[in-house]
Amino acid sequence: MDFFDETLNKAKEVFDVAKQKTTEAYNVGKQKYDISAMETTLNKLYTAYGKAAFAYFNENGTPENLKNATETIEKQLIRISDAKEELAKMRRNRICPVCGRAINENSTFCSFCGAKLNFKDGE
Repeated sequence: MDFFDETLNKAKEVFDVAKQKTTEAYNVGKQKYDISAMETTLNKLYTAYGKAAFAYFNENGTPENLKNATETIEKQLIRISDAKEELAKMRRNRICPVCGRAINENSTFCSFCGAKLNFKDGE
């Protein structure tokens, strides 16, 4: 019986080590996931904060040290808007002037924000 008891004990030791390693790997993975989730939340907060600051500075004057960044952002916003309009044309859509979403070219109301659309032919 000593052989079977010894084999059983060794198997239990191997199982215990494997369980400990699995638990450690799980805890490390969970911690990495939690950090990533917190960083994602932080980046969303930074984005919201930046958008609010950008809007504030556009209304109240931009500090000298932020003028280059503000101009670059404004140029990028125009480029994005132009690209969205071009994509809408490719898809035979139009851009809602209220919410900026692509909508069917024959729509009377925006299907996203509900705004009444007054497109003229050729727009």
